[in-house]
Order: sequence, then C-alpha cells, then structure tokens
Amino acid sequence: MFHNLTDFNQLDTLADSLEESAVLFISNRNQFTEDEHAELCDRLISMGGRYFVCFGLDGSYWDDLFDLAYLKRNNYEVSEHNFVMTTWHDKEPLEETLNFFINGTNFDDWTPSRYIIIVLGEIGEYGTMIEELARNE
Repeated sequence: MFHNLTDFNQLDTLADSLEESAVLFISNRNQFTEDEHAELCDRLISMGGRYFVCFGLDGSYWDDLFDLAYLKRNNYEVSEHNFVMTTWHDKEPLEETLNFFINGTNFDDWTPSRYIIIVLGEIGEYGTMIEELARNE
C-alpha cells in the first residue's frame, strides 16, 4: 500500500491501515516544522506502525524521531508488547532498502500484517519504482 503525504491532514487516511505494519518512510525533512515531524512520528506509532524503515538523506533523523516518539509514549520504558523497531538507510540504493523492507522487517515472533510505503513530500526520482512495488503487493 502506498501513501503520498503532501498535507499533514492526510494522516487520517492511514488510520485503519497501519495496525501491526512495517512502514517504508521516505521523507523530505523540510516539508513541515520539527514539531510537526515529532507529531507525525507519534501519530504513526499510535496508529499501530511497528517497524519503520527510514530512507533517504534524512533517514537517521527520522529514525531518531520514531525512537523518541515510541519512548515518550511509553514513559521511556521499553515494552515487549508493543515494541517498535526502526532502521535508517541514508546512503543505500532504494533497491537494497526495498529488499530489506520486504525481507528483513520480521523480528522475534512478529511478522508485519502489511507493508506500507509513505512518502512525505514529493516522490521524485523514486516514483516509478515505488508505484510498481505497491502494485505488486
């Protein structure tokens, strides 16, 4: 499933699709304010996202924001019940990141219920590849 978020209010369209999912998160860091970035991560976790694969030049930044949002939601304690995993893929080709996203996002006894691609801002040069993957899911 593929979502292109160009407006912060579009988050509501994801509410029913994120439960127990793996998310490939491709960002344009300048799209919103830093407070909105933090709120976005918190909301995606609250909707049930469990594994966030952060891609692009700002992948490490988003990985940290997802980690912090998870910790804040859980009073800075780690829970096995709703543990959230994150990875960042700053300098990897998209093909390698997509392979990891589909084949490497299981952990412990958990398997994603679905795979969701979220692009924040413009899709850019990756559009064709992402749309093709989304059609094949």
